[in-house]
Amino acid sequence: MSVHTPIKYNQDLSTILTPGTAISILDGRYRDRLRSLANKFSEASLQRARIAMEVRYLIALSEWGAVRQFYDRERKFLHLLYQDFGTEEFDALKHIELTEARRADVKAVELYIKGNLRGTSLEDVSEMVHYALTSEDPTNIALMSLTQQAVREDYLPPLLDVMEKLASMAEVYKRTAMLGRTHGRAAQPSTFGKEMAVVARRVEKWVSKIYSTQLEGKLTGAIGNFTDHYADFPDIDWIEFSEQFVSSFGLVPNTSTTQILPYDEVIDLFGRMQDVNEVLIGLATDMWRYVSDDWVLLKRGGISSVMAQKINPEDYERPEGALEIANNDLGFLRRKLSKSRLQRDLSNSLATRKFGDAFGFSILGYRSLLQGLNDSDPDVDKMQAALREHPEIISSMMQTILRRAGLEEPYEALQEQTRGKKVSLEDLGRFATNLDVDPEVQQKLLALNPETSYGLASRIAERDARYVAGVVEEIREGLQ
Repeated sequence: MSVHTPIKYNQDLSTILTPGTAISILDGRYRDRLRSLANKFSEASLQRARIAMEVRYLIALSEWGAVRQFYDRERKFLHLLYQDFGTEEFDALKHIELTEARRADVKAVELYIKGNLRGTSLEDVSEMVHYALTSEDPTNIALMSLTQQAVREDYLPPLLDVMEKLASMAEVYKRTAMLGRTHGRAAQPSTFGKEMAVVARRVEKWVSKIYSTQLEGKLTGAIGNFTDHYADFPDIDWIEFSEQFVSSFGLVPNTSTTQILPYDEVIDLFGRMQDVNEVLIGLATDMWRYVSDDWVLLKRGGISSVMAQKINPEDYERPEGALEIANNDLGFLRRKLSKSRLQRDLSNSLATRKFGDAFGFSILGYRSLLQGLNDSDPDVDKMQAALREHPEIISSMMQTILRRAGLEEPYEALQEQTRGKKVSLEDLGRFATNLDVDPEVQQKLLALNPETSYGLASRIAERDARYVAGVVEEIREGLQ
């Protein structure tokens, strides 16, 4: 019986965080590709956004008469608390959290702001920081505004790049004939461009919906009834206050809440992200198959550690894995955020910290997939050879023509000629020649060819390529 002997290492890799020692590959191996997400979904970014919410809330209280009027220099000072917030400020905030706030991160934000007001002209209003709020108020507004920014600045751009590439391939290869397959078997001809167009249109439908999604935010207090606000200032219209304040963050105000925001809109967003990911997983696996069949050639790709001749389709395999991971995270988040025990429980708080994972793996998948598409060219000769090997695929067109020509049981006649048999184009030509049909019908049958009889595929590809390219341009302009 063998005995396991642990391998001994002399260096502790856990003492400092670097891309090489990070636990998550998003912060490790792929950090450089996803660096901008740190400004949306890191702990420091969330705390900075919470400070921004609290500061702007204090200013709004002043504007509505719940706090004395502020001087311009005081408002500028308050805005700088989040505008100049960096790693040193985060370290100071973290120290407060660990020493004064009993590890409560939102309480630490309150104490941090109060500490910065000490000794200034604003010290007299320091107790109005976080006035009548629950921790969910600054948190949901911060998280939803960051998520909305991530969609526009980080998520949509690489997805638009993929759409643009698919539209370009649809146009370039709109007449590149290829063998269709249904149930894994040879079917009617298509074109490579038309198949790319189908994916482009499917992606466009979801992307257009994602682009139009507007997330909600709430500021309604501890149970959602403005109870503390109203008890102190019954003459202020707190519902109107909330709606104006939340709207100032680019969010849709929701004043029908418990202690937490109902996450219905973000659940809808994540569902659309899942759907577009599923479409692109299908594209990645189809392209992998085309590469495997030598219908698509790779200009570059992964290398084998032993087989020097190989170019591995890693930029179709990596997106498949990345988007599957993303969809697992998105599915979990949709289920978790759809419910909360009574007016609030804390279990969804940790779950929301996975937003960055879902976005990160999605973006990683899109960028890798784009690289794969850029490195791929269809092998026209191989595609035509595959079509020539399967002339039986024109039999469906033949029987359709013969149905209208009045031939008795054309389906059965062609089934007898082709089903389970190896036939040639010449065999089908002789079959057509021996039929008792009008010469015009016979000529129509003889003109059929697997390499050219792909119907309206090229027109569909051209139309869809133009449409998708237009949508990409429109959304890009809207994102500027």
